[in-house]
Amino acid sequence: ALNLLVWERAGVDHAAIFAFASPLTSVQDVFSATSLATTLYLCNLLLYYKLLRGVAGPLQALPPHLLPVVLLAYSLYRLVFPWAQRQEMWRIIAQVVVAPLGAVGFKEVFFADTMTSFNKVSYEAVLGGCYLFRGGFIADHATTGSAAASSSLYHEMCGPTSVAQKYIAPLVIAFPLWLRLLQCLKRYYLTARRVPPLPNAFKCGISLSVRLRDD
Repeated sequence: ALNLLVWERAGVDHAAIFAFASPLTSVQDVFSATSLATTLYLCNLLLYYKLLRGVAGPLQALPPHLLPVVLLAYSLYRLVFPWAQRQEMWRIIAQVVVAPLGAVGFKEVFFADTMTSFNKVSYEAVLGGCYLFRGGFIADHATTGSAAASSSLYHEMCGPTSVAQKYIAPLVIAFPLWLRLLQCLKRYYLTARRVPPLPNAFKCGISLSVRLRDD
């Protein structure tokens, strides 16, 4: 929302730069959607905390371990709907994922470059998904509720020796760098220009090797 507001105030035609047929949403629509998502996230977090503390009043009967699932379901829903606004995003994602076979226009490069900055987010998403889909949140709720028991359960399911943290997380983090590297090489192939495709490819290659080595 802030990006769109700055671009609009500065007279930047982002729809033309990203080769959109027309702006998908207005600044007001984006701000409203992000405000709603932020409010729901905050309410979910506060209610979860109060349920665990036993001070949720008439809502105490709600199972706290289901609140993160509700939040995840809402997030997944918003990734797809409304489809008229999300269709272009998924088309761009498809073009990025099939690199170097996909398009390498400005919006595809912009999206891939943005994803390379989400290392921490990707890492936490993998661990959260591990704990969720392995049923850790349910087993955790069934324990005594002590911090020690919860920590032990988490390390058993998704700790440093787990498949999720040893193999899946490094691959998920490295994948955007790999796609960006392939995009740079395709740009060089199409344009025959060494700069900036080759320096960018070198940067992505170094980042990729460091990431895989560290993890």
